[in-house]
Amino acid sequence: MQNELERLYDMLVSQTDIMKNVDELVEKQIAQELLQFKELATWSDYECERDK
Repeated sequence: MQNELERLYDMLVSQTDIMKNVDELVEKQIAQELLQFKELATWSDYECERDK
């Protein structure tokens, strides 16, 4: 398990093209989820959720 975590960490730190694409997809998904939450929440609740 430790070796797998170390490999994953190394991939994330190295910022390979694949990881950059994954990072972009994750950021887009988070933005989408936050947009839906923003429509229903107060500003302070939205900020709290965004900071998580």
